[in-house]
Amino acid sequence: MNEQPNVYDAVIADLRAKRDEIDVLIQRLELFRNWVPPPTGGGYVPEPSLLSQMVAAPASTKEIEPGTFHGMSIEDAARKLLQLRKRTIGTKEILASLRSGGVHLQSATPENTIASVLGRSFHGGSDIVRVGRGLWGLQEWYPNQRFNRGGED
Repeated sequence: MNEQPNVYDAVIADLRAKRDEIDVLIQRLELFRNWVPPPTGGGYVPEPSLLSQMVAAPASTKEIEPGTFHGMSIEDAARKLLQLRKRTIGTKEILASLRSGGVHLQSATPENTIASVLGRSFHGGSDIVRVGRGLWGLQEWYPNQRFNRGGED
């Protein structure tokens, strides 16, 4: 029997991708929503150009080829992805990109697995930093910012 693809599958896939992009955008905006400058100044204020880059960046600026992350650990593949994208990335987008790049996760909850691996890496002093809930970047992008690496923050 020759099955025809359902015309709604493409629309549903597109809407899911857009939903993921919106989730990432919301996470990025939440980073700055409650920021209040200290009375004496000196707090971290993202430059407008950085904020606009983080908010306006599309979810995918470069296609990930199959095999891009072949043989890499989750941490190494995420680092390479962050270097390729040159912007903060949410856990959902990391999962989708790693899958596109050939990483096969056997976990029943792969998003949680990635968050756990990156969290342990972050708390262990890695150059991958958690800049918000489920949002990851590279320490080199935040040269003057210290991150709480002692435990759950």
